[in-house]
Amino acid sequence: AEQRSPRDRAVLHLLAKIHLRMGNLVEAEAALRAFTAIKPKADVSLLLAQIIMLDGRHAEAEQLLAEALLLDPHHGGVLIARGDLRARQGRPAEARADYELARQLDPYRTTTVARNRLAQLEQTRTKP
Repeated sequence: AEQRSPRDRAVLHLLAKIHLRMGNLVEAEAALRAFTAIKPKADVSLLLAQIIMLDGRHAEAEQLLAEALLLDPHHGGVLIARGDLRARQGRPAEARADYELARQLDPYRTTTVARNRLAQLEQTRTKP
């Protein structure tokens, strides 16, 4: 399918998911970048940012998350991911704000995850 339709966004998205399942992060990233070059989508930018975070490229991941929020300002998953990134960077107040905003703007998708992340931040804060 990829050879017959190299610019088919559905094929590229599926290919990226297959590569992810196989642990081929470089190939997954390439497929998602090809998808985004055709037409950006918040979900794809989110997934790409998560892959890049795993590689420790935090500034690039933060930029992708900002782009995803421009595409869909109410996407709670993007806010959760940005909160996760900020927590990893030692920015707990900003992470907390992202989790709270995700819960407020997208409660259907994010309430449970946001609550768990907030609890983790609280545990980290209260540990001696």
